Amino acid sequence: MNIRKIIIADDESIQRNVLSSVVRKIVPPLTEIEICVNGKEAFEKIKEGGTDLLITDIRMPVMDGMELIALVASNFPQIKIILISAYQEFEYAKSAISCGVSEYLVKPFRIEEVRRLLQKMDEEIGEQRQTTETQNQYEHLLHQFEKDNQQKALAALLNGQKPPEELQAFNTNALNHPGITILIRWNIRVHSEIISGTFSAGSRQKSPALLSGLSDYQQERLIKRLHILFPNGFFVPQEKGMDVSECRIALLLPGCDTDDSVRFLNKLAEECSSEQLLFWAGISALQDNLLSRLPQSLQQAEEVLSYYFYYPAECGIFSYADMNELFEFPMISISGYETAIREAVHTGLDSQLTKCLADLKKELLKDPLKYPIKVKHRISSMIVSIVRDLDGMITQQAYDELLNEAYHLYGGCSTFEQLFSISLELLKRSCAYFTQESGQYDAVEDIIAYVKKHYTEDISLSMLADRVHFSANYLSMQIKKKTGMSYVSYLTQLRTERACKLLVETDRKVADIGTECGYRDSSYFNRIFCRKFGLSPEQYRKVHKKC
Repeated sequence: MNIRKIIIADDESIQRNVLSSVVRKIVPPLTEIEICVNGKEAFEKIKEGGTDLLITDIRMPVMDGMELIALVASNFPQIKIILISAYQEFEYAKSAISCGVSEYLVKPFRIEEVRRLLQKMDEEIGEQRQTTETQNQYEHLLHQFEKDNQQKALAALLNGQKPPEELQAFNTNALNHPGITILIRWNIRVHSEIISGTFSAGSRQKSPALLSGLSDYQQERLIKRLHILFPNGFFVPQEKGMDVSECRIALLLPGCDTDDSVRFLNKLAEECSSEQLLFWAGISALQDNLLSRLPQSLQQAEEVLSYYFYYPAECGIFSYADMNELFEFPMISISGYETAIREAVHTGLDSQLTKCLADLKKELLKDPLKYPIKVKHRISSMIVSIVRDLDGMITQQAYDELLNEAYHLYGGCSTFEQLFSISLELLKRSCAYFTQESGQYDAVEDIIAYVKKHYTEDISLSMLADRVHFSANYLSMQIKKKTGMSYVSYLTQLRTERACKLLVETDRKVADIGTECGYRDSSYFNRIFCRKFGLSPEQYRKVHKKC
């Protein structure tokens, strides 16, 4: 197990002892479990080091759970946090999410739920450790680069800047020859909240995933092979961008021509592909004098490397000498597609918008392939423009959520397939809003009918929102408009009405009735029932059977 130390913070002794007992039964004997009665004591334990997981209640004396998780998140961001709550929908959710809470544990505890959360946290901690090791290797390379005056000077020259005075003694004669610049990209495996092409219809969901990329060992092998292949090259690591999984190195090669480098890299790509080791390279045109043309050569390498956009699943070697004519081709006009897609969205024709977008995708894949940056900009601008048509039609909160989601997703989009997957989902959500607000089709009535039929099952608001491409907040407000109560209250009413009927008309056990009505935990069922009727299920049965 990856979890080595767990801290449980709860001021209620019974709850604290029950939870620690349950956790102890699940984790291996060597896992350390510390028990604390308030947030201050827990934070002092955490400062001693070694903590992987914090399980904390919200309400505690001295220092409450919200203050504790804020301190932990700012000082020990690697620690996973499970927040204990008495309610599934509680007022602290937004604050807790912003502080980095990983999961919630609803009281009363169910052993299977505790087991599920611990397994999930264990997997995430393992992936996080692997990511840290991989990133550390690349960060070590960056650190070496920062210490290396030669590389500092080269970095300045590549960016078209004059090296700092203390670095001007660096001998640049080796670059005073014809040569090329190669920009090499690869992805490392990272544990991140990156959404790759699809997303929940609710607020952005935390869905940590080990993204496809090179392991620590594979990255080391690739870097070694590049050094062997180009022993006289100057390696200059590049700063990371928005994509934390992406690593780039600029390789300056005086005395090397384009044909040789393409041949060497193609051979390396062939070897690497058989080992599931992917990388991509952009090669500049041959410069008459590499030193004087470093910024231009880097720009050329970046431009052709951007064609990775179309080939994320295979190694790619892109040469400016072979591809420079592609940049002269204008972006095709998509105004006709935009008009058709907008009309389909406004009129609620889901299948029509899907077809129009698929036709546009097919058109853009025709030879010659269009410049990726232009394609991404034009498509994302078109979709955002259509999303903006909802301004004033839906609630400001739902509108802001959708627009912010669009900006976030397009900002992290790096492939052609992602671009169209994101676009389709945004259009489907926009279409759903238009049909609901225009009265063409009442998706909320369908959801209410679905809940009436499936209320005994485990149905969350976010799952229902996904069914109709709404945000969870928007759907919640619409359900309240229709029923006069929140989703949770409406679901509770359906379940407890059924429970009342079974209590009076049958002699079945209370626990069995609770399970049939959607409550897998009998103690939780009892609490909900008492809160609603002021009687326990057994008391309710006695009173109403006498009648």
